[in-house]
Amino acid sequence: MIFNNRKLLLSPELAQTLMDAEEVWQELSKTGNKSLIISNKYRGLRVINGKKIYLVREVLRLLYYNKCAYCETKEYLPDIEHYRPKKGVTKLKGHPGYYWLCYEWTNLIPACYFCNSRSGKWNKFPIMGMRVMKPSFLPSGDLDKNKLKANITPLIDEKPYLLHPEIDDPKPYFKFYKNGKIEGVDSIGRGAETIRICDLDRDNLRYRRKKLLDDFKEEIEHDLKLYMNEDLDNVGLNNAFKNRFEKLDNLCQPHQEFSLTATYAREYFDDMIVPLIQDNFYQKIVSQAHKKYLNGTL
Repeated sequence: MIFNNRKLLLSPELAQTLMDAEEVWQELSKTGNKSLIISNKYRGLRVINGKKIYLVREVLRLLYYNKCAYCETKEYLPDIEHYRPKKGVTKLKGHPGYYWLCYEWTNLIPACYFCNSRSGKWNKFPIMGMRVMKPSFLPSGDLDKNKLKANITPLIDEKPYLLHPEIDDPKPYFKFYKNGKIEGVDSIGRGAETIRICDLDRDNLRYRRKKLLDDFKEEIEHDLKLYMNEDLDNVGLNNAFKNRFEKLDNLCQPHQEFSLTATYAREYFDDMIVPLIQDNFYQKIVSQAHKKYLNGTL
């Protein structure tokens, strides 16, 4: 999962797109008429030189580094996912869905097909607090947009289980394993529920997270083989290791796929990378080299 605090910046074009949806947004909120949930409007359809462009999707895609907000796979044509479902809530027949948030910017997130539907989220949205059942209005009768933000009352007081990528730093909520598995570790279960809701431990994600670790391990083993064959001396091996560790640092950057996995591997290097190396002697060499890299003495 990606943590993204870049979304507050609105381009003039996007601001205009949101303004274009204002009338239908107000009517939808007042009437609850879900026929006014119009995908071309919340996706920001524009026709430029005869080509359809979905401006909201394009902006979200770029703000999220072309990645799914939940699983971190590259996704160049993401779904526009409504964090709080717009038409209904799974296993909650008395709730109409958060229809009044259909066009709310903080409720729109780019997600891949698998996280958003297929085996993923759909309309699942369990909470720990009090459910918000209807929108709030100003004395003028217009929708009170100050109460639509995901990070303020009343919505934040719902205490959702599903982590919000623009509010919640995911690092304290997850543990990764060298086989690619992900596990929730926080005491109240938000990590575990986020994994369940979006199916973040599905087989293809496990495989790709494992491959990231295995590829890095193979590069380390390549350097060790050169050293064993005396193609590298001690200085050369340390320089090679430094280049590898710098690459791992780069894999932790938010534009990279599975950057959260890489970040965890860097932080828990002796648990995630070192055991992948076959020989115990070389495991110690790699572990010591990484510690020296971290304290700047490699």
